[in-house]
Amino acid sequence: YGFSWSQSGHAIVFKPAIYLNNRRYNSLVRYQLDTKERTYLLSDLLRLPGQPKWIDTASIYLSGNMDQPPILLSNKVSEIQKDYYNYSNNTIYQVRHTDGEKESLKTTPKQILQLEISPDGMYMAYEEYGGHLYILDIKNGSTLDLGVGNEAEWSRDSKMLVFMRTQDDGHSITESDIYIVNADGSELINLTDETEQITMRPTFSVDDKYIIYDTDANGQLYRVKVK
Repeated sequence: YGFSWSQSGHAIVFKPAIYLNNRRYNSLVRYQLDTKERTYLLSDLLRLPGQPKWIDTASIYLSGNMDQPPILLSNKVSEIQKDYYNYSNNTIYQVRHTDGEKESLKTTPKQILQLEISPDGMYMAYEEYGGHLYILDIKNGSTLDLGVGNEAEWSRDSKMLVFMRTQDDGHSITESDIYIVNADGSELINLTDETEQITMRPTFSVDDKYIIYDTDANGQLYRVKVK
């Protein structure tokens, strides 16, 4: 679970887990598609919070886990070594790749649950616990409140953000729709307003022309064209 594709699409990192004697052991694995090589980067840890994200072509980090330093994927030093963004509790940090020095970028009223950086590095979307989804312009620090939103994902060209907005009765989800919005917060549109289905977990197609989603894990996938 918690998988993440490399920018080239040639590798994937993910977090498998096994249970032994009622204890869960977590690992972090890279799988190389061309060679079918499976490399354990971290192994058999009782706790391994955070979602793996790629910093550049040769290193990854765990989003939401400030205790785990970046992991080099080979013995070669990364040629890019970009700064990256991570979060802990209610603060987003800019972290220097080379030495781990961090600088507070944004502090929020509530705990942060998810942080998604746009592919061009200009924006980030973050979700607050029990709260709203926001777009932060990294350069000027301005913040846009999108209202309730979950599981946001950026388009490949960084121009749009897609997310789901759900309602529940305390036990199960009763309503859910897919929304899309421009990076500047304009043209917030409900893409599934005309269907009574519970639409969830949206993702962009590789060419950004379609949004693909499921209907509460009933085994079917749907797509809607982005105009």
